[in-house]
Amino acid sequence: MTDREKVIKELSERIESANPWDTPPISCSVRFGLLVDALALLKEQKIAMKPKNIDKVGGNCPVCGLRMARSDKYCYQCGQEMDWE
Repeated sequence: MTDREKVIKELSERIESANPWDTPPISCSVRFGLLVDALALLKEQKIAMKPKNIDKVGGNCPVCGLRMARSDKYCYQCGQEMDWE
């Protein structure tokens, strides 16, 4: 599991476990902040990045380092969008 996936999983678990009847209750602003953090991480993946070590066959994902073919639009390990141009 990549660091990004760990953070998203942790944020999701914290949001799901936030019970309004907890003592003390987690405020709506804290829940909103967690959601904003999770969305920011997901948005970063939507910004296409150039692969590293590009050759005739492919390159490496700049986020997780996975070797990818030039035909791959997204990294199947971390979800990062690729810009092969």
